[in-house]
Amino acid sequence: MSWKLLSGLSITTAVLLTSQLYALAVYSHTSPAFGTGVLSYEAPGSGLSPSTTISASITYSSVLPPNLKDNTVLQAGGAINSLADIPSNWLFSDGVRQWTPSNSHFYIAVVDTDASGNITGWDLNLYSNPGFSDPQVYIISSTPSTYGSAEVNLAYTSPYATAYVFYGPGVDVTWAPPVVTPSSPFTTYTYHGNAYNTCSGTYCTGGPYALSAEFTTTLTASALANLPYTDITSSIVSFTFTDGSGLTIDNSNASYKDFNISTGASGNIATWLITSCGSSCNIQMQTNWDSPFGFIPGADFSETTASFAGSYGFISNDPGRWSASPVAAFSATQIAIMASGLLYSRVTRTYNGTVTITNISGGALGGPFPIVLTSLTPGVTLTNTSGTVQGGPYINPGVSSLAPGQSITVHVQFSNPSNALISFTPVVY
Repeated sequence: MSWKLLSGLSITTAVLLTSQLYALAVYSHTSPAFGTGVLSYEAPGSGLSPSTTISASITYSSVLPPNLKDNTVLQAGGAINSLADIPSNWLFSDGVRQWTPSNSHFYIAVVDTDASGNITGWDLNLYSNPGFSDPQVYIISSTPSTYGSAEVNLAYTSPYATAYVFYGPGVDVTWAPPVVTPSSPFTTYTYHGNAYNTCSGTYCTGGPYALSAEFTTTLTASALANLPYTDITSSIVSFTFTDGSGLTIDNSNASYKDFNISTGASGNIATWLITSCGSSCNIQMQTNWDSPFGFIPGADFSETTASFAGSYGFISNDPGRWSASPVAAFSATQIAIMASGLLYSRVTRTYNGTVTITNISGGALGGPFPIVLTSLTPGVTLTNTSGTVQGGPYINPGVSSLAPGQSITVHVQFSNPSNALISFTPVVY
């Protein structure tokens, strides 16, 4: 094999995504202080006071449609929050507690909008997981005609209210116009299952055990909106199944995986069959809800021997909850990127080099660190790509974490029929 150095090579290494096809819309709201209301209460010892406010942000895959009225996007009795058009992400806080997709679900989410898609009326009612007896937060305004006549901000610790307020006329309780931000070419979904209630063997001691799953896909925004029941396995960049028992199935040890989902308008997963096996399919983890196919629809389970002959944990007809978030690009203070020069191979007729990423953050970073080659010279093809996303081809290094100072190097191979100057900008997610 003979090689020659490519002269005139140009590779940029700044972390810059130059092509965005869609954006996220983040709506934010901060209530006035409770003490400004015509009626308010803060329980002694609750940590709340007349100066307490409730701050909230909700994220949608795009600006909300105009002129919504009494738009009930979810009113599912709290039984399941993975249906319909709830926000794809949220953060509520009363200064003492926080409610996010990892620990809460919507019982009611109602929004009205004006001609520009700004929120003008709302009834947002969050419950902490797993049920109604846990801390809650309500934010209600007067505009949805079905609901209250004045905004109410409530923070509950069941069974007694720790704080509430009723605001009078003329108090500003509006939501800010949405902040539209470029989003990622990758989406991560996280699943929090409910505790197994049937067991055998080791799953009958210790615990509680519950299925958790996380996967990253190249599908984003509009590609995830109103998706019919679809096999998305080919789009999966990385995944992990755990259940609290010490058992883990992920990219490194799985012999089989199958990811099937349907979604609502905001990309929230509504129905699913997601499963994976370890090195042999004796070890298997699966979550399945309302899917047309699969073993034991409506069940989460882990097993260490095929056909439930050994240790297993199991729960049926009690699905957990999914949350979704875009995968943010690592900043230049977290990941350093170095691209080598390229050498030409007469045998493969390709230009070859490497891209090295190093954790310079001072703390451990979680993967999977897909490296997207944005702004690649037109006519040049990355031949060893792991796939293509909106910013260009990407390579999956196949690592789940990087310790401080740790590096990973990937090989890049380009087809360049016109011998053009090869240029690209690597971005790590």
